[in-house]
This record gives sequence, structure tokens and C-alpha cells, in this order.
Amino acid sequence: MTTQTQYFFVSTLLLLETLALPAFAQTSAPANSNVTIATPDSQPAADPPARKRGFQIPPIGVNVHAFMPSDSKTRNRFGNSWITVGPGIGKIDRPSAAGRLAFDFSMTSKESGDDHVFFAPVGISYRKAMNPLGVTNDSPFIPYYGFSADLVAVDMHTKEENIDSGLRMTAGGSIVLGTTLGKSGFVEGKYIAMGKVQGYNLSGFNLTLGIRF
Repeated sequence: MTTQTQYFFVSTLLLLETLALPAFAQTSAPANSNVTIATPDSQPAADPPARKRGFQIPPIGVNVHAFMPSDSKTRNRFGNSWITVGPGIGKIDRPSAAGRLAFDFSMTSKESGDDHVFFAPVGISYRKAMNPLGVTNDSPFIPYYGFSADLVAVDMHTKEENIDSGLRMTAGGSIVLGTTLGKSGFVEGKYIAMGKVQGYNLSGFNLTLGIRF
């Protein structure tokens, strides 16, 4: 049985904090001067409360993807529907009435007999709420639309055609329609387009259900 290549993408957030250094001022006066330097009678000011530090674990959940290739050659080789279940990390951002840019990342894979395929778009996405009143009224269901521009990592292996692509990169993008499900979920449909790899067009429709616990 052929072992499918697995790829793990780790996202690291770097938090940069500015440390304030106390400044000390020294005041002096001539010995024969009549200037009097007043000294406050009150006790020294207490140190401000210490800032809370430490790493906070982001919300974790699951994303379920159902992908349907639009190309008949791809469907015949790898199947009509590809179901992928993966971790969902980070809070679900509410769509903005003014639009918002965000990091775009997802993974899709399919194994069919001795054949397997894997692709992962990585790029920048834009989301905007369809109804600004839904954002203002704090509605749990906020429909939105958007798009993304991505660089897609692809790995493909087919025994019959003797294809073993290794990791290859191709340009891609998507158009998106979705809605939030309160603060802990979303449903999103998108069409993912990308360049051909080894003669296969992996573009298609993707439906995602995301839940955070």
C-alpha cells in the first residue's frame, strides 16, 4: 500500500512588545541661590499594576471541506467528491462592513487506490459583509462575499500514468460566498481556480463548515 505524502503548515504569530525605560531627571541649584526646591510630603507613587503576559491559546475547532473538481479528467482519476477534515485554529472573524484583508490557507487531499493528490492554497483573502446593518446590529448570521489571491502547493501521484510530481507551486485564486454562524461557526462556498499541474486541472467548487469550541 502506497504511503501518501503529508504536509504540515505551521503558522507562528510573533508578538513584539515595547518596553518603556524610566527616565531620570536631576535638578540642581547654585549654593548661594534663593531658589527653594520643594519636596513632596506624600509617599512615593506605587508601581503601576504589572501587565498580564503570557501566550494565550487561540480557539481550536474543526473545518470540514467538501471539494468537487470541475474538470472531467480530474474527476475520472481521483473521484467526484473529496472530503477533507482538518483542524480549525483561531477565532472566526466577523465580516466587516468596510471589508477586511486576512491570511488565506486551506488544505485538500484525496486518495483513490494507488493515486493521490494534495493541494494547499496560501495567500491573501478579502471579505466584506453584504448587509452593513447585520454588523451594526450584532446579528449572529452575517452573509459575506469575497475573493483571494493565492500560491497553491500541489503534490500528485498516479501509478498508471507514472506521475510523481513532488511538491510543485502554481498560481491560484478564489471567489467566495458565506455566512457566519454566531461567533463559533461559519459556512462558506467558494470556487477555487488554479493552473494545471502534470496535465491536470485541479480547479473546482469547495464547501466548508467551520466550528470553534
